[in-house]
This record gives sequence, structure tokens and C-alpha cells, in this order.
Amino acid sequence: ALATDEPYIPPTALEVGPDGRIYTTSSPFVGVMDRPNRRGTAVNYRPVGLPYTFVGNVKGISDNDLQNIVRLQPPALDYMAEPVCAGGTLTLTPYELPTSTGPLTWTFYDPLTNRTDSVQGVSVTRTFPVPGAYPVTLSTTSRGQYYRFRRTVLVSPLPEVALPDTVHLCQGSSTVLSVPTPPGTTVRWSDGSTASSLQVASPGRYQVEVRNYQGCVSTGSTVAVVCHIPNIITPNGDASNEVFRLQGLATRQWDLELYNRWGRLIHRQSNYDNSWNAAQQPNGTYYYRLYNSRTGQHLKGWVEVIR
Repeated sequence: ALATDEPYIPPTALEVGPDGRIYTTSSPFVGVMDRPNRRGTAVNYRPVGLPYTFVGNVKGISDNDLQNIVRLQPPALDYMAEPVCAGGTLTLTPYELPTSTGPLTWTFYDPLTNRTDSVQGVSVTRTFPVPGAYPVTLSTTSRGQYYRFRRTVLVSPLPEVALPDTVHLCQGSSTVLSVPTPPGTTVRWSDGSTASSLQVASPGRYQVEVRNYQGCVSTGSTVAVVCHIPNIITPNGDASNEVFRLQGLATRQWDLELYNRWGRLIHRQSNYDNSWNAAQQPNGTYYYRLYNSRTGQHLKGWVEVIR
């Protein structure tokens, strides 16, 4: 049976038109199957809207009458516009190439720039770098008439993954890597765990794959390295252990704050360069805070000054 919104009436005649579609004389209207080689509702059966008395023979459509009916029908323009992830590439192709049509023109509208551009061809490939809804119009001419068909390509955002390039493990410390997990998000770390965060206590490379509910995937990785922060310095002029030197930490990438035992800030330096030697400060215990603005990592501890 043909799927249609109209009541189905068995046709009294079937004819293949010169445009490749099948025409029927189903009382009380002439009908057409736009895509006869497909199954079910995909044939796109519809009444033309002309009474079957329009044709000369109710038991069959004469060649002349069929030609007249065909001239009134637009080409069967249709194509699939599947969703795509940001940065993804999509190839658009008509379900079937209509006969007796001119060149196919694809017109893309970018709502971000309010611009359109057009290309011709049976198929067209386009990359969509930014999420959004992008109208795409397929147009052609047939028998002197202009026809067009429009769908909207939905471009979904990639999940957010912003791991630092490097994290530092000092004095047996650990750090936590984490990714945002909106509803519908799945996470898989390189150790097989699926939580939104991962405790890192050993040096090595750690990777994560994040998939959102639209099926878009982002990946990220970070390297954990061992570092050493001294807990004692001896600035006594013997050229040994004179300064607070960070080992395994990139120079000038960390901001340093030092506090005395009463919590008073006694030294602050952005882009620390391994130069603090407790000048004009008495012996004693000092507490440091280190912050890397590039990675967001914080380190804290204490150092004793002995002369």
C-alpha cells in the first residue's frame, strides 16, 4: 500500500512518466510517486490535485495527457542533512538525481557572519567549524521553472576538555585532573576509569576521552612530572644551598608568595626566578604558596632558613 495522508484508493492505471516518476489515475485525483524505487513512505506518494477526468482515458493515461501532467510537477528535490559535530565535515547528496533539470546549486547561509555562498554540483562537501544551525538550500531549474528545497544542518558543540600540558608532583604530592560533565556526558580516562576526575600521584602521561549526548568527542592529555622544592636553605655565603631553588619546575612560570610564622606576607614575586635567599629575614620557618597561571596548579609547603 502507498503511504499518504489521503485515503488510499487502488489505482486504475500506472504509468511511468518521462521524468522517471510513476503516475496513477486513482479516483478522484491523479497521483504521483516521486521516488518509486524506495520503500514505504519514502516513495513520497501524493495526489497531484487534478481530477482524473483531466486525462483522456480514465483506464490509462495517454502520452499527451501524461506529458501535460509531468510539466506541472516540480523535480523531486530532497537530501539528508545529518547532524554534525563542530569541526566535522558533511557531504550532501540528493536522494535521487531528478531528470530534465539544470545544474544543482547548493547555497549555504552562515548566521554568524550573515553571509551566503553557493556552489554547483551533484554532491557538495562542507566543513562546519562552529556550532549552530546552518540553513542549506538546494535549487535547480526544470522546464523553465525554478525550484528549491531547504534543510537545516545542526552543528553540535564539542565537549569541553581543558587539561594542562604538565602537572607537577612535588614531595610525594598528588594532583587532581578533572573535566566538566554536563548531563549525558561520558568520560573514559587512560586507566579505564569513568569518573569526572582522576587522582594523579605517579609521573607519566594521562589521557581522557569525553563524549557528550550529541555523540561529539573531545580528547585531552597531560604529563605528570616529578619536582623537588627544598624544605631548607642555608644562605650563609658558602655558595651551597644559598637560595630557594625549585627543581623540576619551569623557571618564570610560577608566582611565589612567602609568609612568616605569624602569617605575614614577607615576599611576593611573579614569574619566580629561583632568587629568594631570605635577605633581611631572620632564621626560622617560612610558608610558601606557588601558583602557575598557565595550568592553574597550586603548590604549598614550608621551608626553613638556617644560617
